Amino acid sequence: MSKFSNKEKAEAARRELAYRERVYPRRIAEGKMHADLARRQTELMEEIAEDYERLDKVDRPQLF
Repeated sequence: MSKFSNKEKAEAARRELAYRERVYPRRIAEGKMHADLARRQTELMEEIAEDYERLDKVDRPQLF
């Protein structure tokens, strides 16, 4: 059993995604990160967030 719920994981992934969207452009401009890598890592985190959001919906009981 996981220590964290899928909802908590999805929320953490969304926070990380927001961080990357805020920080990566500056890192690219400073020459510390390649744009392709930034795009790939941002897209990966987006997919992780979506996966956990889907799992959260499956885990929740249907009331009606």
